[in-house]
Parts: sequence; structure tokens; C-alpha cells
Amino acid sequence: MYGIVYEEKKYVFEKREQMKADLEQEYYKNKEPSDEFIDSFARKYDICLPDDILFDEDTLMEAFMNI
Repeated sequence: MYGIVYEEKKYVFEKREQMKADLEQEYYKNKEPSDEFIDSFARKYDICLPDDILFDEDTLMEAFMNI
């Protein structure tokens, strides 16, 4: 699971601990995250998936132009 969670500076460590607790609970319960858990976790923490995590925009645009 990849993504970025934005939070105010004063709440960063609190949010991190909440996320860590949720992930640990899911691991102990199922050993593998279910699709339902991933969806609910992403919604709960408003996880963002920036474009540049998975691909280079310039390369993508070049590929589209060559189609």
C-alpha cells in the first residue's frame, strides 16, 4: 500500500500512532490486509496517491504521444 497522508504538524505523531495501531490490529487478526480493510483504511486516513509515486509524468506523456 502506497500513499501520502497529509496532517497538521502538531498532529503528525498522533496520526502515525493511530495508523500503526490499525495496521497492527489487522495484521494480528488476518496476517494479510483484506480489500475491505485497505479501502476503509484509505478512506479513514484520506490517503492520497500522487502521480509521481508510480510513474514519471514526462515518460507517460511521451508514450501517449507515440500511440
